[in-house]
Amino acid sequence: MESTNTFTTRSNAKRNAIKAGVPVEQVEIVAHGKGDDVRFGWKQTTTTVQRDTSLLSDVFPKPKTTVQRKPKVQAKVFADADGNGKGARVLVQPQEREERNGIKRPGAGGKCAAVWNFCDAFLKKNGTAPTLADARDWAERTGANANNAVIETYQWKRFMGYGKKAA
Repeated sequence: MESTNTFTTRSNAKRNAIKAGVPVEQVEIVAHGKGDDVRFGWKQTTTTVQRDTSLLSDVFPKPKTTVQRKPKVQAKVFADADGNGKGARVLVQPQEREERNGIKRPGAGGKCAAVWNFCDAFLKKNGTAPTLADARDWAERTGANANNAVIETYQWKRFMGYGKKAA
């Protein structure tokens, strides 16, 4: 069987052969014409066409089956004595943080940890949890972000178990 039509691309010719019921293994693409005016046709062969894939092995190497990953090491910047945040970079291993009620305590040395330290100190001094107004006042006195202080106070309260209804 052979095609009487010609096509602009090889893939169009192959698609037409498959649509005509020729098995993919028996499709042979034939080029007609010369130079820029090339058209493609197809014909059915009685033998299976073997494709040479050795050229593709250099272009598309087989993927590796195993991937080795190194443990992550985090870099943190610690503020210097002036507190301007331009301290030296120090490589540290990820620290284990305490977790309660699904909330993890923030890492030491950050702005969030400063709010949590305020909340801990307030609880120790007054015997009660700080209110949001207390957190805003603390933020205003220390120059911290008031919104962050409120959000972290909420997180601290959840961490400590405040607001849970008795069963």
